[in-house]
This record gives sequence, structure tokens and C-alpha cells, in this order.
Amino acid sequence: MSVEQYVVFGGDYYYPVGGWRDKLGSYGTLAEAFAACAGGEEWYQVADLETGVLLCYRSDGPSKGWQEAEPAEPSRPISNSTHS
Repeated sequence: MSVEQYVVFGGDYYYPVGGWRDKLGSYGTLAEAFAACAGGEEWYQVADLETGVLLCYRSDGPSKGWQEAEPAEPSRPISNSTHS
């Protein structure tokens, strides 16, 4: 299984499956990842596996729209080579 640099997760607020089971796809460019986020899900997350940056989207509420997630720990690159 090959995973590209940008991994897209998404779903409904009330029925998230959790973790990798919410994965909608992986893409080689950020533009492709954002294009995949047009499917009508209530929330999306785009994870950059090279930089560790996580972009989050909410369809409603006070934080509606795209935001960069606050890291839970200092940002560090996530190696994709060990997961190929």
C-alpha cells in the first residue's frame, strides 16, 4: 500500500469511524487533496506526512472553514519510508 504526501480524512460529526478508517484518500499535491475535500463531508483533515502539518475544516460553528491545527507536541516530520 502506497501513501502519498497528503492524506485526507473526513466524515460526519456524529459518525466518525476513527483514525485511518476515516481516510478518504492520499494525494501527491495539496491542490489535489483540497479538491478531494469537496465531497460534502461535515469535517475534513489534511495531513502532510512530510512536515507533520495538519489542516482542519469544519462546515459549521465558530471555527467554520480551514485552520491549521495546534500541534499536541512540537512539530516534527513524519517519516513515510517506514510505512511503505
